[in-house]
Amino acid sequence: MTRSILALATLLAGVGITSTTASASQGDDLQAPNNQGLHVPAAGIMAGTLSLPDGASLREITRLYNGRAERHATLHFFPDNWDQFGWRAEGSLGFISGTPFSNTKPLYACALWGHTEAYFTSPDPNCEGQFLTTFGMIGYISDVPLPDTKPIYRCKYVFDRKLRHFDTFYPNCENVPTGSLDFLIGYVFL
Repeated sequence: MTRSILALATLLAGVGITSTTASASQGDDLQAPNNQGLHVPAAGIMAGTLSLPDGASLREITRLYNGRAERHATLHFFPDNWDQFGWRAEGSLGFISGTPFSNTKPLYACALWGHTEAYFTSPDPNCEGQFLTTFGMIGYISDVPLPDTKPIYRCKYVFDRKLRHFDTFYPNCENVPTGSLDFLIGYVFL
């Protein structure tokens, strides 16, 4: 358990996310510095006290952003050299599982055809008729609310006449101009 807590702390430090308070109680969300609907994991995960379903193995997912081309991606790692192309980690979107457990569905990394590197997540293995990226499956996300979980949504918006997507905790799509809700993706552990 200590090893997993240390690995989590190392991962969080690696993406530049730090806790804003050391005394958060279990279930509290700690805001990431950008305050854009992204969170540092709750104290329950940090302390290893979270009650997980049988078969679940937590994997943090992070929302990435490229301001040069107005793109978002949600992955469980930061791809090599992406920082050289303008990508940065915006913050944590919580945890999904690297293994299936009861009431889960796989979550895939997809890209839109005709929109170079326009990424989105989808539970559809065929990426809704688009392109399954080389990143493949991100992990398994709960279909049902469980203790210590929060809903996560996929939103869409138009930028420079191109469709873009991002994942968020907020069904109002963070009030992004031209933004609208696609659907509830599932529930992530915090």
